[in-house]
Amino acid sequence: MLTTKWSRVAGYLTIVSLLAASCAPAAPPPQTPEAPVPIPTTVGTPGPAATPKATDEEPKYGGTLTVYTPRLDPKDLDLISDHTMPGLTKIRAAYSGLLQYDPLNHGKIIPDLAERWEATPDGKSYTFFLRKGVKWHDGQPFSSADVKYTLQRTVDPNDPEKIRLMTKREAMSGITSVETPDADTVRVNLQLPRGSFIPWTAWGPMVMGPKHIPIGGLANTAVGTGAFKFKAYLRSSTLDLVKNPDYFIKGRPYLDGLTFYIIKDITTTMAAFRTRRILLARDFLPSKAREVKETMPQAELQVADGLAFGFFGINASKPPFTDQRVRRAASMAIDREAGIQVVAEGYASIGTFMPPGEWARPTEEIVKLPGYRKPKDVDIAEAKKLMAEAGFANGFKTSLLTASLAEYERPAVFLKDQLSRLGIDAALDMKEYSTYNNERTVGNFSLTAAGPGAAYIPDPAGHRKYYGRENFVGMKDNKIFDLIDQQDATTDRAQRQKLLRELDDRLLEQAAIVPLYWTKMVTAVWPEVKSFKEWSVMNNHAYTNVWLAK
Repeated sequence: MLTTKWSRVAGYLTIVSLLAASCAPAAPPPQTPEAPVPIPTTVGTPGPAATPKATDEEPKYGGTLTVYTPRLDPKDLDLISDHTMPGLTKIRAAYSGLLQYDPLNHGKIIPDLAERWEATPDGKSYTFFLRKGVKWHDGQPFSSADVKYTLQRTVDPNDPEKIRLMTKREAMSGITSVETPDADTVRVNLQLPRGSFIPWTAWGPMVMGPKHIPIGGLANTAVGTGAFKFKAYLRSSTLDLVKNPDYFIKGRPYLDGLTFYIIKDITTTMAAFRTRRILLARDFLPSKAREVKETMPQAELQVADGLAFGFFGINASKPPFTDQRVRRAASMAIDREAGIQVVAEGYASIGTFMPPGEWARPTEEIVKLPGYRKPKDVDIAEAKKLMAEAGFANGFKTSLLTASLAEYERPAVFLKDQLSRLGIDAALDMKEYSTYNNERTVGNFSLTAAGPGAAYIPDPAGHRKYYGRENFVGMKDNKIFDLIDQQDATTDRAQRQKLLRELDDRLLEQAAIVPLYWTKMVTAVWPEVKSFKEWSVMNNHAYTNVWLAK
């Protein structure tokens, strides 16, 4: 086993060395994405949730869409308490949120259970006007009482499921009260204005739950208001949903049902996709995406900006990395474009701390920043100067914590090679995943290579946990923490953008969290699947508008 592992590591080092020697150009920088439609203070009454426009064909009814998502079995089916991938990717279509990201225009937030919403001028109160006549899958009426129950439970520090609700609690933090003037109206009051409140409300896992079902009652079933109803779940095999005939949008869904295959072996998955047993395979590994492209030319590969960023952590509380000059030197030494090719296999884009979309720096600005510049000689020269000023002209020995999994080993070996150019000799400290995760969480490391960090939503608030007050890299910069609070406490978009740019600059200077790239989602889909558009793994799981051509 040891021989196999280290032969794989040696292979990665060879790839890195060959790439550096050849100076092969990386993938061209991505075009700056179209900015999302601004969220107005008052939103008028909309039409249907979304209209399929991805094809000129007339949508057809019927058929079961078969889906693969590369995740394990759900712990249970309670999406109200949870937000993790295994459950979210398979049961989300049974539920609805107040709002949602448009499945065909991902920069736009549109209604779901709420027909429209309004905000007070001070940004501290939001009123949601709910659809009338909506029913839960068990026939009980949906009302504002269910929304109040869900939101209050989310932020209640005494809720018995508070550990599982942790990320949702952070997303909805700042709620002081939830009022229900009538059965079809909900008013949410905030302690302070919050620019990310509406984006968090549209987040895929932020679904509404039935007040009449006690905590724990959804462990083995799903009772939502979504376009599909729970049918059956066979552990490590399939999870089946069927059409909800009482769905609140007339004429939807088009499909008779959804079947999610839970397959742990990628070879079996590829065989199932090749034979069309699976019609939609989400979040593919790049190597398997290439196999689809080369051997199944009729299948479509959808490549979209994801909401996860590749990064590595430098523990600012561990010498010699307590010296900011050493951290900045390490960050400048990294060739980001090489990282995209070697680690992400080309399926990523250059970026800093802001997610792709409205808040991101333009690519033409990013490539002029220290650590991102080409040719790389300028960065290396400045990095060596910083190392010498800090007293480490000849480098030093350290360790690099990572998990003994291929997706973690690859970036670790890449980083080891990159840092060696400064004389930093980082011995790989490979741990079993749970041990690695625990040691990283408590800060028991000097350097660490991490898998992609989830940003959840296309808003800077989506991944603040990595560099906020509770960060795991020992960074204690009150200016950063104050900027995080200030940018989220404004609903003025221009002012928020200004604060976010200042935050981005400060984080790059601190160089405790070092961004490498933003990953891309890769999905394989057969052409009979219509009106599906890939996006973030945390969103776009309702399948309300998807239909099958045959």
